[in-house]
Amino acid sequence: MNLVLFFTYKTSINDWIKSGIFSREINLYKELVKKGSNVTLVSYDYKNYKDDLEPHGIKHLPIFDSDKSKRNNIQIIFQSIKFLFKNKQFFKNIDVIKTNQMLGSWLGLLTKLIYKKPLFIRTGYDLLEFSIKNKKNFLKKILYYFLTGFCILYSDLYTVTSKSDNDLLRRRFFAKNIEIRPNWIKIENEVKTVNKKHNTILSVGRLEHQKNYKSVISSISNSKYIYDIFGQGSLKKNLVKFANNNNVKLNIYQPVDNEELLEVYKSYKFFLIPSYFEGNPKSMLEAMSRGCIVIASDIPNHREIIEDTKNGFLFDFESGNLIELLERLESNEVNLKEVSTNSYRYILKNNSFENYLSKEITDLNKLLGKK
Repeated sequence: MNLVLFFTYKTSINDWIKSGIFSREINLYKELVKKGSNVTLVSYDYKNYKDDLEPHGIKHLPIFDSDKSKRNNIQIIFQSIKFLFKNKQFFKNIDVIKTNQMLGSWLGLLTKLIYKKPLFIRTGYDLLEFSIKNKKNFLKKILYYFLTGFCILYSDLYTVTSKSDNDLLRRRFFAKNIEIRPNWIKIENEVKTVNKKHNTILSVGRLEHQKNYKSVISSISNSKYIYDIFGQGSLKKNLVKFANNNNVKLNIYQPVDNEELLEVYKSYKFFLIPSYFEGNPKSMLEAMSRGCIVIASDIPNHREIIEDTKNGFLFDFESGNLIELLERLESNEVNLKEVSTNSYRYILKNNSFENYLSKEITDLNKLLGKK
């Protein structure tokens, strides 16, 4: 089988490397190659990363011929469409088209319409719903509405990572070709549970409003707790200033490679994810797989994963007393070892790489039958 994966709009191999997710993201495609597939990644690069990919049997097709930094959106879209026709012989010989996210999926749609190949739209979150909650401008919301509708209408398979997204899309677009495929996590056979750092709490994610880190900083003001965040984003300076004003020791670390991050989780007892909204958060799943006690905002997508007091804790970060909760958990009123064990077992049952790979192969074989 010849599979082509289109990257998220404007995303390059170098972006994967810099954000620390390269080793994780190519894992699935390395395994598909081992199973006999030919995999080609199409990214918004001008450099060919064959030295990073060919050792794994993966091919790479960069969209650009030269540095993309000076191109505006119209030029990027025009160049990417031109790329489809420039490489028509390649696309005539592929078997299945896959997109990595909704943003940029128009290339997958065009390829299907031009070359008549089965299309697999994979989404990690609902782009339209996120644009509404992030209060994007009206034009973007309209564009995302029609893009989502066309992707559902013309795709042969459309996957989401959560039941909440599935239910929302089925109501909004009367969709029938949607399947739920939760994110996968690399799982270890044995994990250390609660004998970890006590007064330092951890979050992982982009430094943006959606993640709601300020509520945590406000909650632990003038306390013994230290707050570590691994991530980058536009609010870094704002968060540092806010922490200083609230007498909170805040450490913000640059993203690290996923393999290193999985080791980082092992040092922390408490993992906090205070987001206003989420998809199927990999950071929370990874923390659970490494024995952390998760305290998550009480939102629909978190409630799909966390059963309060059983495998983690759901919490109102806006009005709840976080210090009181942390101290209660520390005082052995709750059996944290049992919570941590339940958390690990949940991931083992629902988010193993082996299960995900098996479903991916089944999905691709079904699509191959539609060719």
